[in-house]
Amino acid sequence: MSMENWLKQKPKKEQKDKLPIKGDGFITGESYDSLDHDLHLIKVPFRPGASSEQARRDKETEIKQQEDNAYANAYAMAHQEKIQRDEEWPQQNRSNIASWFKDRIDQGGGEYSETFQIKQEGSLDREKRMDGYIPYLVIEGNLKGPEDLYRLAYDISQEHPDLDISFNVDPSGKWIKYSVSKKNKK
Repeated sequence: MSMENWLKQKPKKEQKDKLPIKGDGFITGESYDSLDHDLHLIKVPFRPGASSEQARRDKETEIKQQEDNAYANAYAMAHQEKIQRDEEWPQQNRSNIASWFKDRIDQGGGEYSETFQIKQEGSLDREKRMDGYIPYLVIEGNLKGPEDLYRLAYDISQEHPDLDISFNVDPSGKWIKYSVSKKNKK
């Protein structure tokens, strides 16, 4: 029998059952059965498609992608919340200052004022006022110089038009005084 005829020849039924079946991730062959000490052929059903190893890798990739997406969404939401807080907190702080001013005006005869010392380098003395007391506006952390005080007063007056804020400045530049009162209703 020539080699070509042998390759074209179909295996007999009993030979066909003994041929090992190979696939991605598995192979069949003979195994030893401890109960009857006979050799048996392991039969594995053929399933076309991805192997179990590929399916496991695909599942891991899918889970990783879901985790990455969840992390990206959480980061985006946290970033958006931070932006919103950064916008809301200064406004809330100014609103609290305005409420405090209104309370002091009602208690103190129609006006509230503080006089800040201006240091040599041009910054405000945040530790004590000209009268020696601790200034109320030290709660506003961005208050470094007179320009910051002007900006804060402007923002408060825009958000609370019922308040009138005015300034007096020492001609030699050693102090600045702000006064807050309620606007007269006409």
